[in-house]
Amino acid sequence: MNAAALFTLILGLATADRAAGTLETCLRLYTNGDYAGAVRCAAAIEPADVARQASTAVRETSPTLLRQRLRLLAALDTELRVDGGAVMACAIPEPLNGFPAGMARKRKPIWVEHLELAADGRAHRGGTGLDEPDWTFLKQWHLFATAYNQGHGYVAAAKECIESAPASVREDPEMKIAEGALSEVPCSRSKDGLVKCADAERSYRAALTAAPELTEARLRLGKVLIEQGRTSDALTLLEPLNLIEEARTRHLARMFSALAHERAGTLSQAQHFYELAEHDGATASSTIGLASLAYRAGDRAKARALLSRNKADASDPWLSYSKGIAWNAAAYLARLRALTRPGAAA
Repeated sequence: MNAAALFTLILGLATADRAAGTLETCLRLYTNGDYAGAVRCAAAIEPADVARQASTAVRETSPTLLRQRLRLLAALDTELRVDGGAVMACAIPEPLNGFPAGMARKRKPIWVEHLELAADGRAHRGGTGLDEPDWTFLKQWHLFATAYNQGHGYVAAAKECIESAPASVREDPEMKIAEGALSEVPCSRSKDGLVKCADAERSYRAALTAAPELTEARLRLGKVLIEQGRTSDALTLLEPLNLIEEARTRHLARMFSALAHERAGTLSQAQHFYELAEHDGATASSTIGLASLAYRAGDRAKARALLSRNKADASDPWLSYSKGIAWNAAAYLARLRALTRPGAAA
Protein backbone atom coordinates (compact mmCIF):
# COMPACT_ATOMS: atom_id res chain seq x y z
CA MET A 1 0.00 0.00 0.00
CA ASN A 2 1.44 3.40 -0.94
CA ALA A 3 1.74 6.31 1.51
CA ALA A 4 -1.21 8.27 0.05
CA ALA A 5 -3.56 5.31 0.27
CA LEU A 6 -2.44 4.55 3.81
CA PHE A 7 -2.97 8.19 4.87
CA THR A 8 -6.50 8.17 3.34
CA LEU A 9 -7.32 4.91 5.09
CA ILE A 10 -6.13 6.22 8.46
CA LEU A 11 -8.25 9.38 8.06
CA GLY A 12 -11.31 7.29 7.22
CA LEU A 13 -10.83 5.11 10.29
CA ALA A 14 -9.81 7.77 12.79
CA THR A 15 -12.49 6.72 15.23
CA ALA A 16 -11.61 3.03 15.18
CA ASP A 17 -9.98 1.60 18.29
CA ARG A 18 -7.86 -0.94 16.43
CA ALA A 19 -5.18 -0.69 13.79
CA ALA A 20 -6.44 0.39 10.38
CA GLY A 21 -6.37 -2.10 7.54
CA THR A 22 -7.59 -5.21 9.37
CA LEU A 23 -10.77 -7.01 8.51
CA GLU A 24 -11.79 -6.89 12.17
CA THR A 25 -11.76 -3.10 11.95
CA CYS A 26 -13.89 -3.22 8.79
CA LEU A 27 -16.42 -5.54 10.40
CA ARG A 28 -16.65 -3.28 13.45
CA LEU A 29 -17.41 -0.31 11.17
CA TYR A 30 -20.11 -2.34 9.45
CA THR A 31 -21.66 -3.39 12.75
CA ASN A 32 -21.75 0.27 13.82
CA GLY A 33 -23.65 1.24 10.67
CA ASP A 34 -20.76 2.86 8.77
CA TYR A 35 -21.31 0.83 5.63
CA ALA A 36 -19.38 3.10 3.27
CA GLY A 37 -16.47 3.20 5.71
CA ALA A 38 -16.52 -0.59 6.00
CA VAL A 39 -16.41 -0.95 2.23
CA ARG A 40 -13.50 1.51 1.90
CA CYS A 41 -11.71 -0.31 4.70
CA ALA A 42 -12.09 -3.77 3.14
CA ALA A 43 -11.31 -2.51 -0.36
CA ALA A 44 -7.97 -1.18 0.90
CA ILE A 45 -6.86 -4.67 1.95
CA GLU A 46 -5.41 -6.99 -0.67
CA PRO A 47 -8.08 -9.51 -1.78
CA ALA A 48 -5.96 -12.51 -0.80
CA ASP A 49 -5.37 -10.99 2.62
CA VAL A 50 -9.10 -10.30 3.06
CA ALA A 51 -9.81 -13.99 2.39
CA ARG A 52 -7.09 -15.09 4.81
CA GLN A 53 -8.26 -12.77 7.57
CA ALA A 54 -11.89 -13.78 7.03
CA SER A 55 -11.06 -17.48 7.30
CA THR A 56 -9.16 -16.78 10.49
CA ALA A 57 -12.06 -14.74 11.85
CA VAL A 58 -14.42 -17.66 11.26
CA ARG A 59 -12.09 -20.28 12.75
CA GLU A 60 -11.51 -18.24 15.90
CA THR A 61 -15.20 -17.45 16.48
CA SER A 62 -17.07 -19.41 19.13
CA PRO A 63 -20.01 -21.48 17.82
CA THR A 64 -22.51 -19.21 19.61
CA LEU A 65 -21.21 -16.15 17.71
CA LEU A 66 -20.48 -17.84 14.41
CA ARG A 67 -23.80 -17.06 12.75
CA GLN A 68 -23.37 -13.33 13.50
CA ARG A 69 -19.79 -13.32 12.17
CA LEU A 70 -20.76 -15.11 8.95
CA ARG A 71 -23.62 -12.66 8.40
CA LEU A 72 -21.21 -9.76 8.75
CA LEU A 73 -18.72 -11.28 6.32
CA ALA A 74 -21.44 -12.14 3.77
CA ALA A 75 -22.97 -8.65 3.99
CA LEU A 76 -19.63 -6.87 3.66
CA ASP A 77 -18.70 -9.10 0.71
CA THR A 78 -22.02 -8.15 -0.89
CA GLU A 79 -21.43 -4.43 -0.31
CA LEU A 80 -17.98 -4.71 -1.90
CA ARG A 81 -19.48 -6.27 -5.03
CA VAL A 82 -22.20 -3.63 -5.22
CA ASP A 83 -19.68 -0.82 -4.71
CA GLY A 84 -17.66 -2.22 -7.60
CA GLY A 85 -20.70 -2.55 -9.86
CA ALA A 86 -20.08 -6.28 -10.22
CA VAL A 87 -22.60 -8.93 -11.20
CA MET A 88 -23.99 -10.52 -8.04
CA ALA A 89 -22.94 -14.07 -8.92
CA CYS A 90 -24.95 -16.77 -7.17
CA ALA A 91 -23.89 -20.10 -8.68
CA ILE A 92 -21.35 -22.47 -7.22
CA PRO A 93 -18.84 -22.79 -10.08
CA GLU A 94 -18.48 -26.00 -12.03
CA PRO A 95 -15.16 -27.19 -13.52
CA LEU A 96 -14.55 -25.60 -16.91
CA ASN A 97 -12.57 -28.05 -19.03
CA GLY A 98 -9.90 -26.36 -21.08
CA PHE A 99 -10.22 -22.98 -19.36
CA PRO A 100 -7.55 -21.46 -17.15
CA ALA A 101 -8.42 -21.41 -13.45
CA GLY A 102 -8.61 -17.62 -13.50
CA MET A 103 -11.49 -17.77 -15.99
CA ALA A 104 -13.76 -19.87 -13.78
CA ARG A 105 -17.17 -18.38 -13.04
CA LYS A 106 -17.41 -16.15 -10.03
CA ARG A 107 -19.37 -17.64 -7.17
CA LYS A 108 -21.66 -16.39 -4.43
CA PRO A 109 -19.78 -15.19 -1.34
CA ILE A 110 -18.21 -18.18 0.39
CA TRP A 111 -19.77 -16.91 3.65
CA VAL A 112 -23.23 -17.31 2.13
CA GLU A 113 -22.32 -20.90 1.34
CA HIS A 114 -21.27 -21.40 4.97
CA LEU A 115 -24.71 -20.23 6.08
CA GLU A 116 -26.44 -22.43 3.49
CA LEU A 117 -24.60 -25.69 4.01
CA ALA A 118 -24.63 -25.77 7.83
CA ALA A 119 -22.58 -28.95 8.10
CA ASP A 120 -23.99 -30.19 11.45
CA GLY A 121 -21.17 -28.79 13.51
CA ARG A 122 -18.45 -30.07 11.19
CA ALA A 123 -15.77 -27.82 9.71
CA HIS A 124 -16.52 -26.49 6.21
CA ARG A 125 -13.78 -24.95 4.11
CA GLY A 126 -11.74 -24.15 7.18
CA GLY A 127 -14.66 -22.74 9.18
CA THR A 128 -16.79 -24.06 12.00
CA GLY A 129 -20.14 -25.59 11.02
CA LEU A 130 -23.58 -24.43 12.15
CA ASP A 131 -26.44 -26.46 13.56
CA GLU A 132 -28.88 -25.35 10.84
CA PRO A 133 -29.00 -23.12 7.76
CA ASP A 134 -29.60 -19.42 8.40
CA TRP A 135 -32.89 -19.19 6.49
CA THR A 136 -33.66 -15.61 7.61
CA PHE A 137 -30.43 -14.12 6.31
CA LEU A 138 -30.33 -16.33 3.21
CA LYS A 139 -33.79 -15.21 2.12
CA GLN A 140 -32.77 -11.55 2.32
CA TRP A 141 -29.48 -12.20 0.55
CA HIS A 142 -31.08 -14.02 -2.38
CA LEU A 143 -33.86 -11.43 -2.64
CA PHE A 144 -31.34 -8.59 -2.76
CA ALA A 145 -29.03 -10.38 -5.20
CA THR A 146 -31.96 -11.04 -7.55
CA ALA A 147 -33.26 -7.47 -7.31
CA TYR A 148 -29.78 -5.98 -7.80
CA ASN A 149 -29.12 -8.08 -10.91
CA GLN A 150 -32.52 -7.29 -12.41
CA GLY A 151 -31.94 -3.59 -11.86
CA HIS A 152 -28.65 -3.75 -13.73
CA GLY A 153 -30.01 -5.85 -16.59
CA TYR A 154 -28.15 -9.01 -15.54
CA VAL A 155 -31.08 -11.29 -16.40
CA ALA A 156 -29.17 -14.59 -16.40
CA ALA A 157 -27.55 -13.74 -13.07
CA ALA A 158 -30.94 -12.85 -11.55
CA LYS A 159 -32.33 -16.21 -12.69
CA GLU A 160 -29.27 -17.91 -11.23
CA CYS A 161 -29.88 -16.22 -7.86
CA ILE A 162 -33.38 -17.70 -7.68
CA GLU A 163 -32.40 -21.15 -8.87
CA SER A 164 -29.37 -21.42 -6.60
CA ALA A 165 -31.34 -20.59 -3.44
CA PRO A 166 -31.98 -23.52 -1.06
CA ALA A 167 -35.37 -25.16 -1.58
CA SER A 168 -36.71 -23.88 1.76
CA VAL A 169 -35.82 -20.31 0.75
CA ARG A 170 -37.37 -20.64 -2.70
CA GLU A 171 -40.72 -21.55 -1.15
CA ASP A 172 -40.90 -18.25 0.75
CA PRO A 173 -43.75 -16.03 -0.59
CA GLU A 174 -41.45 -13.07 -1.31
CA MET A 175 -39.11 -15.37 -3.19
CA LYS A 176 -42.12 -16.57 -5.20
CA ILE A 177 -42.75 -12.95 -6.19
CA ALA A 178 -39.11 -12.66 -7.27
CA GLU A 179 -39.45 -15.89 -9.25
CA GLY A 180 -42.62 -14.67 -10.91
CA ALA A 181 -41.06 -11.33 -11.84
CA LEU A 182 -38.34 -13.13 -13.80
CA SER A 183 -41.05 -14.60 -16.02
CA GLU A 184 -43.27 -11.52 -16.06
CA VAL A 185 -40.68 -9.17 -17.55
CA PRO A 186 -40.61 -11.05 -20.92
CA CYS A 187 -44.29 -12.02 -20.58
CA SER A 188 -45.49 -9.54 -23.23
CA ARG A 189 -42.24 -9.10 -25.11
CA SER A 190 -41.16 -12.52 -26.37
CA LYS A 191 -42.43 -15.21 -28.73
CA ASP A 192 -43.07 -17.55 -25.81
CA GLY A 193 -44.86 -14.79 -23.91
CA LEU A 194 -47.92 -16.88 -23.05
CA VAL A 195 -45.71 -19.54 -21.49
CA LYS A 196 -43.87 -16.89 -19.49
CA CYS A 197 -47.17 -15.34 -18.36
CA ALA A 198 -48.38 -18.74 -17.17
CA ASP A 199 -45.15 -19.28 -15.25
CA ALA A 200 -45.48 -15.86 -13.61
CA GLU A 201 -49.13 -16.52 -12.74
CA ARG A 202 -48.23 -19.79 -10.97
CA SER A 203 -45.56 -18.08 -8.90
CA TYR A 204 -47.78 -15.14 -7.91
CA ARG A 205 -50.69 -17.41 -7.00
CA ALA A 206 -48.36 -19.50 -4.82
CA ALA A 207 -47.22 -16.30 -3.07
CA LEU A 208 -50.81 -15.16 -2.46
CA THR A 209 -51.88 -18.57 -1.20
CA ALA A 210 -49.09 -18.50 1.38
CA ALA A 211 -49.41 -14.79 2.23
CA PRO A 212 -52.68 -13.15 1.04
CA GLU A 213 -51.57 -9.80 2.47
CA LEU A 214 -48.76 -9.38 -0.08
CA THR A 215 -50.10 -6.56 -2.23
CA GLU A 216 -47.23 -6.77 -4.70
CA ALA A 217 -48.18 -10.35 -5.57
CA ARG A 218 -51.80 -9.27 -6.14
CA LEU A 219 -50.72 -6.28 -8.24
CA ARG A 220 -48.39 -8.34 -10.40
CA LEU A 221 -50.89 -11.15 -10.83
CA GLY A 222 -53.44 -8.60 -12.04
CA LYS A 223 -51.01 -7.30 -14.65
CA VAL A 224 -50.21 -10.82 -15.85
CA LEU A 225 -53.91 -11.64 -16.23
CA ILE A 226 -54.31 -8.52 -18.40
CA GLU A 227 -51.48 -9.72 -20.63
CA GLN A 228 -53.35 -13.04 -20.98
CA GLY A 229 -56.54 -11.25 -22.03
CA ARG A 230 -58.39 -12.09 -18.80
CA THR A 231 -59.40 -8.51 -18.09
CA SER A 232 -62.46 -9.28 -15.95
CA ASP A 233 -60.44 -11.47 -13.58
CA ALA A 234 -57.72 -8.83 -13.47
CA LEU A 235 -60.15 -6.03 -12.56
CA THR A 236 -61.63 -8.12 -9.73
CA LEU A 237 -58.15 -8.75 -8.37
CA LEU A 238 -57.03 -5.12 -8.68
CA GLU A 239 -60.16 -3.52 -7.24
CA PRO A 240 -59.07 -3.61 -3.55
CA LEU A 241 -55.74 -1.98 -4.45
CA ASN A 242 -57.29 1.10 -6.06
CA LEU A 243 -57.99 2.68 -2.67
CA ILE A 244 -55.10 1.50 -0.50
CA GLU A 245 -52.91 4.00 1.32
CA GLU A 246 -49.55 3.05 -0.21
CA ALA A 247 -49.16 5.45 -3.14
CA ARG A 248 -47.00 3.44 -5.54
CA THR A 249 -49.19 0.34 -5.50
CA ARG A 250 -52.40 2.41 -5.66
CA HIS A 251 -51.14 4.35 -8.68
CA LEU A 252 -50.17 1.20 -10.56
CA ALA A 253 -53.42 -0.56 -9.65
CA ARG A 254 -55.30 2.36 -11.20
CA MET A 255 -53.06 2.34 -14.26
CA PHE A 256 -53.49 -1.41 -14.73
CA SER A 257 -57.26 -1.11 -14.22
CA ALA A 258 -57.31 1.55 -16.95
CA LEU A 259 -55.28 -0.72 -19.22
CA ALA A 260 -57.66 -3.63 -18.58
CA HIS A 261 -60.68 -1.48 -19.49
CA GLU A 262 -58.88 -0.17 -22.57
CA ARG A 263 -58.13 -3.72 -23.72
CA ALA A 264 -61.77 -4.68 -23.03
CA GLY A 265 -63.05 -1.71 -25.05
CA THR A 266 -64.74 0.10 -22.14
CA LEU A 267 -62.99 3.36 -22.87
CA SER A 268 -65.00 5.61 -20.54
CA GLN A 269 -63.96 3.43 -17.61
CA ALA A 270 -60.38 3.43 -18.87
CA GLN A 271 -60.42 7.23 -18.85
CA HIS A 272 -61.86 7.22 -15.32
CA PHE A 273 -59.00 5.11 -13.97
CA TYR A 274 -56.32 7.05 -15.87
CA GLU A 275 -57.70 10.22 -14.29
CA LEU A 276 -57.65 8.59 -10.85
CA ALA A 277 -54.02 7.69 -11.47
CA GLU A 278 -53.32 11.31 -12.38
CA HIS A 279 -54.64 12.37 -8.99
CA ASP A 280 -51.73 10.48 -7.43
CA GLY A 281 -49.39 12.65 -9.48
CA ALA A 282 -49.18 12.88 -13.24
CA THR A 283 -46.71 10.44 -14.74
CA ALA A 284 -45.56 9.85 -18.30
CA SER A 285 -47.66 6.67 -18.42
CA SER A 286 -50.88 8.26 -17.18
CA THR A 287 -50.46 11.23 -19.52
CA ILE A 288 -49.82 8.98 -22.51
CA GLY A 289 -52.82 6.83 -21.56
CA LEU A 290 -55.17 9.82 -21.51
CA ALA A 291 -53.67 11.24 -24.70
CA SER A 292 -54.13 7.89 -26.44
CA LEU A 293 -57.79 7.77 -25.48
CA ALA A 294 -58.31 11.35 -26.72
CA TYR A 295 -56.60 10.52 -30.00
CA ARG A 296 -58.74 7.41 -30.48
CA ALA A 297 -61.85 9.53 -29.85
CA GLY A 298 -60.73 11.93 -32.60
CA ASP A 299 -59.83 14.79 -30.26
CA ARG A 300 -56.35 15.44 -31.56
CA ALA A 301 -56.15 18.90 -29.98
CA LYS A 302 -56.68 17.40 -26.52
CA ALA A 303 -54.18 14.65 -27.20
CA ARG A 304 -51.61 17.23 -28.33
CA ALA A 305 -52.27 19.42 -25.27
CA LEU A 306 -51.81 16.47 -22.90
CA LEU A 307 -48.54 15.40 -24.50
CA SER A 308 -47.15 18.94 -24.57
CA ARG A 309 -47.99 20.03 -21.04
CA ASN A 310 -44.63 18.69 -19.83
CA LYS A 311 -45.77 18.14 -16.25
CA ALA A 312 -45.30 14.39 -16.05
CA ASP A 313 -43.25 13.07 -13.16
CA ALA A 314 -40.02 11.51 -14.42
CA SER A 315 -40.05 8.95 -11.59
CA ASP A 316 -42.80 6.92 -13.24
CA PRO A 317 -43.65 3.81 -11.14
CA TRP A 318 -44.44 1.87 -14.30
CA LEU A 319 -40.84 2.27 -15.46
CA SER A 320 -39.60 0.88 -12.15
CA TYR A 321 -42.17 -1.91 -12.26
CA SER A 322 -40.92 -3.01 -15.67
CA LYS A 323 -37.58 -4.02 -14.10
CA GLY A 324 -39.10 -6.74 -11.96
CA ILE A 325 -38.31 -6.61 -8.24
CA ALA A 326 -35.43 -4.18 -8.78
CA TRP A 327 -37.55 -1.43 -7.20
CA ASN A 328 -37.26 -3.30 -3.87
CA ALA A 329 -33.45 -3.54 -3.91
CA ALA A 330 -32.88 -0.72 -1.42
CA ALA A 331 -35.41 -2.20 1.02
CA TYR A 332 -33.87 -5.66 0.71
CA LEU A 333 -30.37 -4.29 1.34
CA ALA A 334 -31.61 -2.39 4.40
CA ARG A 335 -33.10 -5.61 5.79
CA LEU A 336 -29.85 -7.45 5.08
CA ARG A 337 -27.86 -4.82 6.94
CA ALA A 338 -30.27 -4.94 9.88
CA LEU A 339 -29.66 -8.67 10.25
CA THR A 340 -25.94 -8.05 10.83
CA ARG A 341 -26.58 -6.06 14.01
CA PRO A 342 -25.93 -7.82 17.34
CA GLY A 343 -29.13 -9.32 18.66
CA ALA A 344 -30.81 -9.46 15.24
CA ALA A 345 -33.39 -12.21 14.72
CA ALA A 346 -31.87 -15.63 14.19
